Amino acid sequence: MLGTSDFNYQLPADQIAQDPLPDRAASRLLVLERQTGEIRHATFSAIVDLIGPEDALVLNVSRVIPARLLGTREGGSGKGTTGAPSEILLVRELEDGSWIAMGHPGGKLKPGRRVGFGDDSAVEIVEVLGGGLRRVKFVGALDARATLAKYGAVPLPPYIRRAPRPEDRERYQTVYAEHDGSVAAPTAGLHFTQALLDRIASSRTGLGSLKREIDGDTTVEQLKVDLPRIATDFRVYLLLAPQVNLVRGADAATAAAARLGQEAQRLQQLIDFARSRGKDVAAAQAALVAMQHDLANAGAQLSGLSAKLLALTPADWNDGRAKPVLDAARSAERSAHAELLSARRDAQAVIAALR
Repeated sequence: MLGTSDFNYQLPADQIAQDPLPDRAASRLLVLERQTGEIRHATFSAIVDLIGPEDALVLNVSRVIPARLLGTREGGSGKGTTGAPSEILLVRELEDGSWIAMGHPGGKLKPGRRVGFGDDSAVEIVEVLGGGLRRVKFVGALDARATLAKYGAVPLPPYIRRAPRPEDRERYQTVYAEHDGSVAAPTAGLHFTQALLDRIASSRTGLGSLKREIDGDTTVEQLKVDLPRIATDFRVYLLLAPQVNLVRGADAATAAAARLGQEAQRLQQLIDFARSRGKDVAAAQAALVAMQHDLANAGAQLSGLSAKLLALTPADWNDGRAKPVLDAARSAERSAHAELLSARRDAQAVIAALR
């Protein structure tokens, strides 16, 4: 079975930057040319030239919460503080209001023990779950979110060996983050700037978003990761690319058909004017009729196509219903493009006949 250990490699500690560059897009980018196997070095801003109109870029809009809490360990309910430092890293909230968390030092954080963060907030260890995880509950005057707002620090990756700084709360976020929930940033996304995203969008690349919270289960250093499980979790989003591209193609073809429809109206006016001047317009009129016929055929192929594609759900992907819809959409778009090409040729024939 494929596992994360298959991707291990040596990275010297002195080669890991401890501070981010002022310009997110100035970070280095390693580019592998798949056809030739050539490896070259670039800056992240070059990503604009590496993503084409046929691609779809899906952004994880989950926002990193200040989930790292530094406090002092207590002996247990009512036993007072030992004064010993302890750390709690919140991973995920459960339905009953308790949290899955990691704790350090793990051997000291047993059920009943508390870690205080001030006079108004503490967590109590409810149970040890294994794999370095514990279930904790907040027992102070402040709830979890109020505690994080007052005492929380950004959970920097373990390879960042400096202490968190106030500016990390924004710098260790993507520029498109919207919803609180992750305890780690989707790291590659940190290099995007709004200017880069605007350029990618203007290049007609499909842009989409999803919220996928990154917690302890997605940090290799914290837990063993079952790669097939994660692959299944993201499978539906990876499969969105052809769907997004087909929707974009259908919308673009519909817009092109509308423009050609306006062109047909203008050509009819030219034919009417030429007829009023006594010119033989039979050939031009026949070409225009052919053009209108082509546009009608294209419209029939495109009618409702985007709506059908957008109606696809994750369940459609899982049970195989999506594939015939996509195949039919590809066929319809090819036919529509052929009809539009024929309509453009008909338009040229109209103009030639009126000369």
